[in-house]
Amino acid sequence: MIRQIRELEKIPVQRTQGFDPTEAGNHGLMIECSVAELRERLELNKRKLQQEIDLKREQNLAKKEREAVTLIEDANKIEEARKKRKV
Repeated sequence: MIRQIRELEKIPVQRTQGFDPTEAGNHGLMIECSVAELRERLELNKRKLQQEIDLKREQNLAKKEREAVTLIEDANKIEEARKKRKV
């Protein structure tokens, strides 16, 4: 029994490699990405989405300002028309 144990201990144990986030899975798929590349793409998409949100926010603010100016101009016109009617 001791011999068998020693023989089993002599057999090399296959050790698994450490996780490398820059290596693709190598599963034979046409499109494979490493974890690092996926994180990079995710970050890029987040930045792009944030830029689009910021652009829309700026456009909305500019539109509100234009509408406010238009309302003020209309109010001034109405006020002038009222003054002309009184006279």
